[in-house]
Amino acid sequence: MLFRIDVKCRKCTNRETSSSHEKQTSTSRSLSGNLSRGWLRRGRLYPVRGPYSTQSPVPVFIAKASGIFNSGNISVVLENGEKGKGRWVRAQADPVSTGDSASSRSAATNLTSVWDTVYGQGFYVSHVLGNNLFARAEVNGDRGTTLQMEMYRSAGGSEDSPINIKGVARDNKSNVYKVVF
Repeated sequence: MLFRIDVKCRKCTNRETSSSHEKQTSTSRSLSGNLSRGWLRRGRLYPVRGPYSTQSPVPVFIAKASGIFNSGNISVVLENGEKGKGRWVRAQADPVSTGDSASSRSAATNLTSVWDTVYGQGFYVSHVLGNNLFARAEVNGDRGTTLQMEMYRSAGGSEDSPINIKGVARDNKSNVYKVVF
């Protein structure tokens, strides 16, 4: 999946005759830019539950993700400068658990309930489940923190709207995060 960045062509001066050229130019520049440099997006992790969420002020952690929406690298700077790195991959959202442990991922890695904790009851089923633009990541910190993340991009927006990636994360220290890119 490519994310389009509009770039206006310097040659286009007449609005009526240049619109198709302008659109073609911006799309080709977007494509070539994404393929040559990759996609880099800065994001934030907001603690909403756990020890970090009780601190005053609540810390906000910075994340960087690269790649086009199939796979890429992700890095996060956590508490006290702990640096985490990992890989994210495009995936399929898990179905809502029916209690059959054989048909679902383990409770330790399943984040379906975390979506509803962060964004409100029913959010996972209404927005995430079945979405084609879904990704998972595991980030390992240099001081022992392990962070599981899931992210999705709403498919309903127009190509001209800003990229809107939402997500959730949970670490091995009982923190739950809202993720926004």
